[in-house]
Amino acid sequence: MAGMVGCVGIEQYPTNSYSDATFWNYEENCMAALYLGYNQYWNADMYFNNNILSDDVYGSRHTQSSTNVATGFATTNDSRFSDEWNQCYQELRTIHTALDNQDRMNINEQVKSRLIAELRLLRAYTYLRLTTWFGDVPFFTTNPTLPESKTISRTSADQIKQFIHAELEEVSHILPKNTELTEAENGRVTCGTAVALNARAYLLDNDFENCARECAKLIESNEYGTYALAADYAELFTSGHYGPESILTLEFAYEGGVENIKRSWDTGSRVPQSIGAGEIVAFSPTQELVNCFRKTDGSIAADADYTDRDLRFYATIAYNGCTIQIPEAKACKIIGSEGV
Repeated sequence: MAGMVGCVGIEQYPTNSYSDATFWNYEENCMAALYLGYNQYWNADMYFNNNILSDDVYGSRHTQSSTNVATGFATTNDSRFSDEWNQCYQELRTIHTALDNQDRMNINEQVKSRLIAELRLLRAYTYLRLTTWFGDVPFFTTNPTLPESKTISRTSADQIKQFIHAELEEVSHILPKNTELTEAENGRVTCGTAVALNARAYLLDNDFENCARECAKLIESNEYGTYALAADYAELFTSGHYGPESILTLEFAYEGGVENIKRSWDTGSRVPQSIGAGEIVAFSPTQELVNCFRKTDGSIAADADYTDRDLRFYATIAYNGCTIQIPEAKACKIIGSEGV
């Protein structure tokens, strides 16, 4: 008697979705991982709430956590601390998931080199946020295993800052210039971004000599891109901008133009209730900020003197009797007719 037995390997991969074994073989998947990193590293709410931490803006009760930090009433229970911490380490998880798999990325080497440099820049930016907020923090350059995550200790901020400076310096020689980006690549970081962030990192550490050195790279030559002030400051807030002033930008999803933004932008809580801002005004400019906008002759204006001010005043401050352009974007949640 003879018998025949057939065998099929048990390591079967799905045919209708990506597996861990095949995911990194496709450029669109690798780019999706990068864009998730972009999506997580920063957002409009954090940008505006950081203004509350400055001398420029006073937050209302609707921004209590950030306002508590600014006024010295914060406790460890305030969500601004946990939000900053959680967002940064979620971002690092995303970045390291991609970097840990870079050897498996079966894609064009030039695309891969730039992608990895962008991830490294975002990682340096994230560690800059962490050290600025918390000083010594857990530091790693690859995703820790579960056992490692239970025993990891803090690394000194000075050691992390050395890493930040080294990373930004290295990727500044890999990333393209702002003048080399195609329109479809607007919003992606460049070598100029790396230099500018390095300058900021030195500035936050009161290292003015090295900060000035990095700034000079962008001011005195075109080696790292071409930058200049916008010809029309007000236009920065009305039509979107990817001109020579843009170094690091936040991207928003819109349809048909920047007047119809669909995602992540809400101006309603940032304009006066007198024009129908809605139920809340999240924060208002301080008098100190208003006073920064002097008269065109250089003198300091009186509190209620709104004539002949620095033109940036009229694009920034809502004052008695001013005119405000209300955008058509429904997501802005401004009550009333669109227009002026």
